[in-house]
Amino acid sequence: DEQRKTMRLESLVVVVVVAIVGAVWSAEVRQWVCDRGGDVGEEWAFDIGRVRAEHRGEGESFRVEFFDDTSRISPWHDIPLWAAEERRVAHFVCEVPKWTRRKMEVVTTERGNPIRQDRRKDGSLREYEYGDSYFNYGALMQTWESPHNLTHGVPGDNDPIDVYELGTKQCRIGEVMRVKVLGVLALIDSGEMDWKVLTIRVDDPLAAQMDGPDDIERVMPGAIHALREFLRVYKVCTGKPPNRFALDERVAPPDVAMDVIRETHEHWRALEARELPR
Repeated sequence: DEQRKTMRLESLVVVVVVAIVGAVWSAEVRQWVCDRGGDVGEEWAFDIGRVRAEHRGEGESFRVEFFDDTSRISPWHDIPLWAAEERRVAHFVCEVPKWTRRKMEVVTTERGNPIRQDRRKDGSLREYEYGDSYFNYGALMQTWESPHNLTHGVPGDNDPIDVYELGTKQCRIGEVMRVKVLGVLALIDSGEMDWKVLTIRVDDPLAAQMDGPDDIERVMPGAIHALREFLRVYKVCTGKPPNRFALDERVAPPDVAMDVIRETHEHWRALEARELPR
């Protein structure tokens, strides 16, 4: 009997120790993942799983509308910019999946701000005539590049700030994901400031290896050059001159990108408060 009691006590001690070690290990792993922008569900204040993107129509009538649990929402105004600002993690809405060329965008002038295919000046549906997008492309919500604000001597392009997501997975039109900010390109497109924020999805296999421009070049050699040249010449085939870049054509580091994003967020807030006109 005494031996059984001792064995039961030892078993209980083992169970308690394993539980404690497991909890500590879990917390350490959780912190390790979070420090690297990892996707730990219960750490996020906003549940992107509640957002539903519904595709409707075709051609000129094609729209992607957004809903939460109970009602239709505006992705631009109702999806928060930040998932975890202190970890440089933002909410990205995919407009153009990589390896496709239909130029989709959040429409800031339609009720509910759905995604639709952009139009040329003659009203026809717009595509990238130069070729498919190399990476997932979209925007950060609750941002606005104000045309009333001059940066590097040119006005903002009057749209949410653009984003390239460099991960390994092709996203879906309207997909909402958490992305880690890696840097920013200062594109001047047709005389307008058109920042391009470079990011990676936090649950991508490469996310833990990438924290800034140098990491992008190390993990994906040639990717920055290819993207920069695409942005420089993609409109030349339509008769327009090459685009240009500020900041010596470099990808600025994450701290600069964060300042740019915060500024466009403040411009969006001023627009919402009607302190600035469209």
